[in-house]
Amino acid sequence: DLIGSVAPVFFAPSCPPPPCGGAAAPTPGGAKAPPPAPCGSDQIYVLRNGRTKQITHGAGDHYEPAISPDGRAIAYVDDGQLVVSNVDGEHPRRLAAAGATGASASWPQWGPGGGRVAFSSQWTSGPPCTTGATSDDPTAPIAPCTQQSGRGIFVVDSDGKNVRRLTADEDTVDDDSPAYSPDGAQIAYVRWIDSDGSNSGELWVMGSDGSRPHQMEIGRASCRERV
Repeated sequence: DLIGSVAPVFFAPSCPPPPCGGAAAPTPGGAKAPPPAPCGSDQIYVLRNGRTKQITHGAGDHYEPAISPDGRAIAYVDDGQLVVSNVDGEHPRRLAAAGATGASASWPQWGPGGGRVAFSSQWTSGPPCTTGATSDDPTAPIAPCTQQSGRGIFVVDSDGKNVRRLTADEDTVDDDSPAYSPDGAQIAYVRWIDSDGSNSGELWVMGSDGSRPHQMEIGRASCRERV
């Protein structure tokens, strides 16, 4: 019993309609109306046969869902952690995050065969910088500081094994929003350049193993979009 690509999957605040940030209903006698009820955390829902079913629960935010090609599993982000569960939300498991730092995963995307998931996450390499070099500036790093960090494209097997970062060590760029080609041979992504302070985006494509990365357009995107 599969959901597949014919049933929409989405995330939304887990609060009943209305009110949810809207105007409160008037009260008898002109008394001041109470403020609207606060919205809950973001949860993931599927729409099937005209009915909406919530498949995640809990206080944290759950977002950016992606259904596997065979319709049996769903990848999503749970407060920055990459999670895969059955498509009905049962048996959630966090995928290993070796090489990715902290709770920073985003935009999971299944490969066409369903065996791998691409996603974006923070990375850090090198020893941490030590601060307190001088009494005048206690936050200044003690030279030399070789640590680098950024945001890159990762891939991981759907069972959590073989995590690998595909994009290079460049702390002046952030790579985000991966998307597989239909044959699984390439991954498109957005590269954000902040070396000049503009933080503008470029469309890039690489092999699904990280080889041959190259820019696909002249000029820069004016807004942050899913590729």
